[in-house]
Amino acid sequence: MPAIDRTLANNTRLVMEPVAASNSAAIGFWFPVGSRDEPDGFQGATHFIEHLLFKGTRTRTSRDIALFFDRVGGYINAFTEREVMCVMCVVPPDMAIPAVDLIIEMLYDSLLDPAEIATERDVILSEIMAVNDDPEENGMETALSLMYGNHPVARPIAGSLENIRTLPVETIHTWYRERIHAAAPLVTIAGNFDPVIIETRISAIPAPGGFQKGGGDQPPVLNGGFQAAPSPFRQSQLFLSWPLKDPRNAADWYAWAVINAITGDTVSSRLFQSLREKHGLCYSVYSFYVCNRDFSLWCSCLTTPPDKTLQALEKLVQELDRIVYNGFTGQEIADAKSHLAGDLRLSSDDTEYRMKRLARQILYNGQLLSIEESVNLILSLDSTMIHDRLKDSCAGIDKSLVLYGPKKTIREAGKRWK
Repeated sequence: MPAIDRTLANNTRLVMEPVAASNSAAIGFWFPVGSRDEPDGFQGATHFIEHLLFKGTRTRTSRDIALFFDRVGGYINAFTEREVMCVMCVVPPDMAIPAVDLIIEMLYDSLLDPAEIATERDVILSEIMAVNDDPEENGMETALSLMYGNHPVARPIAGSLENIRTLPVETIHTWYRERIHAAAPLVTIAGNFDPVIIETRISAIPAPGGFQKGGGDQPPVLNGGFQAAPSPFRQSQLFLSWPLKDPRNAADWYAWAVINAITGDTVSSRLFQSLREKHGLCYSVYSFYVCNRDFSLWCSCLTTPPDKTLQALEKLVQELDRIVYNGFTGQEIADAKSHLAGDLRLSSDDTEYRMKRLARQILYNGQLLSIEESVNLILSLDSTMIHDRLKDSCAGIDKSLVLYGPKKTIREAGKRWK
């Protein structure tokens, strides 16, 4: 059954994908606010509120909320990104309506009790310290700060330790009132549920605003050239990135999925086969691309011992330049398209994947395609179009090369790359 896409009288956009044969329903409430939208003095507020939504309403305690999902074998989660906050759950079909009612209550009738804020402040501080102790997460945060400087997209999503220690309760309440309570979300639902009853429930949300993508700041500009920062960890991390021209439609989106799959997103990819399998320079190497409301990024990453960093750096640059300027073989493109089509079909059995896919399409490529429409689009992409997208964004464009590693390694690399 095709997706149902409606903007309701209360300005909430509701997108539903019924899957009658499914044994679950996945529900997501998406708000167009993230860490990049937070002004000075509000850093970390969105992520803080995400936590507080689970701490109780006027009729339910935090334990009541947890027990509701545990008793039915489902789960509830939430996450904050740079441009969006989402509260989502997966439940058996007969619990879809009660789950929607509960999430609406969490979003629009949250207590945000000062005592709970004090407790959760310590929880979030612990979360930030865990990120700081994780080499990969810490490395990515550091790389983004070097790539984008003082732009809000470079800030840690959860804020810094100092941000959270000093974030006033009144600021949290203000941000909640203005950006969550007064906003209409994008609601995406996939699986086995009654669309008519769901629409009735969502129509009752007392939200005066409409779902509008955030904005106001200037698009970030990627800092090109070689940059480095000292790391407290034993290994080095390398990040090689290009700024992408924003995908204009789903075809552009999937063209980059093909490029990325061949480059570093599979175990048969160029980077994995060369840097890990052939040369033994690293354990972890991969690539990814992200699309945001006004900027996109293609990044390749690896982690390597200090004594192999310079060799890994040389090889990474060589492999990526070879890809950008020489492109791919016809067989590589055919294999990547087949991989993506197969992965899409396999993932379609997961209602959470379907629910998130609905939202990502609306947020970042503007086209709402079914699974089979996407598969057909992927398989129809031709090599000329794929290579055009690659060269248009990367050939002759100043790339960003970031090293996060020991000071001695940085000094040695700086002699070669400065």
